[in-house]
Amino acid sequence: MSAKNIRIGEEVLFRIVLYTHGGQPKTTGGDLLKVVIFNVDKGAYSPGRVLDFRNGTYLAIVDALWEGDATVQAYISYTTQAITAMYRMRNEVGSTDKRFPQTSVHQNEKKIRGRQSCSMCA
Repeated sequence: MSAKNIRIGEEVLFRIVLYTHGGQPKTTGGDLLKVVIFNVDKGAYSPGRVLDFRNGTYLAIVDALWEGDATVQAYISYTTQAITAMYRMRNEVGSTDKRFPQTSVHQNEKKIRGRQSCSMCA
């Protein structure tokens, strides 16, 4: 990437394209990406934001908060497949794993009275 002068407070934008294991660009989104900007020498760190275009491309946005060099790091926190599996474990399988907390809804005819955490998950 070529060097560019960026002023403090400016947003810096990066296009992220994900690829399949076969090397083809992904055509669907839904992956959870995280992005951070940091400078180890300054002890500076700031999280960024990621927009999902739902077609395998993402827009990462970080704020320039200090003078000097910075490193931008992006990573996949969870893939679409992992998110789907966690959702199914929590909502369809009824996992008692603490990583997937459950809630129960008490209904009286059509009126919802309240929610409470699953006691098996505590």
